[in-house]
Amino acid sequence: MRPANDGFTLIELILVLALLAGILALAAPSLSRFYGGRALESEARRLLTLTRYGGEQAINEGVPLELWILPDENRYGLRPQIGWATNRHNSLDFLLQEGLTLAAEATNRLQRTDPVIRFLPDGSITEDSLAALQLENRKQDQVRIVRSRFGTRYEIAEPR
Repeated sequence: MRPANDGFTLIELILVLALLAGILALAAPSLSRFYGGRALESEARRLLTLTRYGGEQAINEGVPLELWILPDENRYGLRPQIGWATNRHNSLDFLLQEGLTLAAEATNRLQRTDPVIRFLPDGSITEDSLAALQLENRKQDQVRIVRSRFGTRYEIAEPR
């Protein structure tokens, strides 16, 4: 009497692995789009949070703060307005996630040479601050962060 064969043959294992590799090859493009979209959304939320934090910190410290943007270097951050003393030991500095770009849109009324959002000590936003920020990924998906209707804060704009 022969013992029962409880295992799989090598051929069966190779066929299962080939089938899994084929399924993964079909799913990989949609997974990369999913994770690429998540990076764009995550960066937009981080930038929006920094606009709210800037207003709150300007009130707490009693000094004007600037959310500065360096689109060519894919960097942005928060610092005290030049010439103001503060208890802040260091400025916040962020680097955009890989594959994203950031563009600044100035206000129509007052054009500035340096792309900044300026928060006054009462937490309000100056009129010469940026009108909008636009994040874009390699697939040209975009998220716009715009001034609210009354200009008191920034918000993520609904897609057109």
